[in-house]
Amino acid sequence: RQWTALGGGLGNFSDTQSLTPTYIPGSGDIAAGFVTLRLTLSPIAECAIPAVSEMTIFITKNPQIDAGADLDLCENSGPIVIDDAIVSHYDTLLWTSSGTAGTLTNEDLPEVTYSPSAADIAQGQVTLTLTASRAADNCGSQATDVKVINFIDLPTASAGSDATICDAGTHFLEDATANNYSTIVWTSTGDGTFSPLNDPKPTYTPGPNDIANGGVVTLTLTANANDPCQTEASSSMELTLDPTPTVDVGPPETVCEGSDYTINSVNATNASAYSWNINGGDGTLSNSNIIDPVYSPGPNDIANGATITLTLVVTSNNSCAATVEYSFDLIVVKQPIVDAGPDQLAICEDGIQIDSAGATTNFQSTLWTSSGSNGTLNNPTSLTPTYIPSAADINAGTVT
Repeated sequence: RQWTALGGGLGNFSDTQSLTPTYIPGSGDIAAGFVTLRLTLSPIAECAIPAVSEMTIFITKNPQIDAGADLDLCENSGPIVIDDAIVSHYDTLLWTSSGTAGTLTNEDLPEVTYSPSAADIAQGQVTLTLTASRAADNCGSQATDVKVINFIDLPTASAGSDATICDAGTHFLEDATANNYSTIVWTSTGDGTFSPLNDPKPTYTPGPNDIANGGVVTLTLTANANDPCQTEASSSMELTLDPTPTVDVGPPETVCEGSDYTINSVNATNASAYSWNINGGDGTLSNSNIIDPVYSPGPNDIANGATITLTLVVTSNNSCAATVEYSFDLIVVKQPIVDAGPDQLAICEDGIQIDSAGATTNFQSTLWTSSGSNGTLNNPTSLTPTYIPSAADINAGTVT
């Protein structure tokens, strides 16, 4: 006796001479779905014709399954249709989930709708298992494959609390937060700068227009989503810029000896407190903590004709902590002293040069005049003019 397999299916018998062999189908048999086996019995003694019998075995294929590629879903995606599963050679299908309370619609079909629960999303990941089965009387085999679904969180952003700073300072956004983002962007309604530029907690430096315009600058933090999420998150805070105090005390001034000087040329803004300091003088201020005090020169100021430097220090009435100061010089001008020299000068009719006024000091200009009639003063604006008397002066005999 001899067992053979027809069709070249490449199967194998455990024993081709046995009446009860085991046949293992080959790849060709499996592909064809069946195989024909032939048993040939040789005749005994004088019989010449062998006996032949054939049987056809139909081959049931095991399930083949591919649940499809893993997925990343945004947490707000909602139900998702899974349509990339590939399944063949099965009698029944079943999708199951490792999650909690999520639902599978048409879970006995290759294409299934999965609706995640809040618990699934909070867990961050769920595994869907697809099982393909043969009936118990049809091999009874099973095959499984899994699809992992990752839930991507939406971004969150908080620009932090509103704040107030001096416009000459900076603001560290230390209570700003951002989570679950791919990139973040800070923007300003002004022209200031952020450093580091795309950091969750940068430092904002007001720009020239911010300072010039004053008031409030709005800073906005935008957190862009990680794929596949598309919804960004944004948050804004208001930064109030307090103006830095300014002061201008004006140009140098003068005061005549014997007089007081009222300071009235100061222009100050955003100031709440004033403090005057004296440098180089021994005079006094009527009140060093007001904007317009009176300075009374001291004896040394007057004796020396001193230049006194008066400095005003201004403190702001807002969040600006730094003081601002500005100075001007006050010059004490001494009263002029005039001495024309001794009386009773005897002069000739042809005139005299007057050289007796050398003790005259502290003047800006001089002018000689005569009480006489038509006498002539040459160089009357100098200390040493020449006087030529007129005939009337000569006849009068004296002149002042």
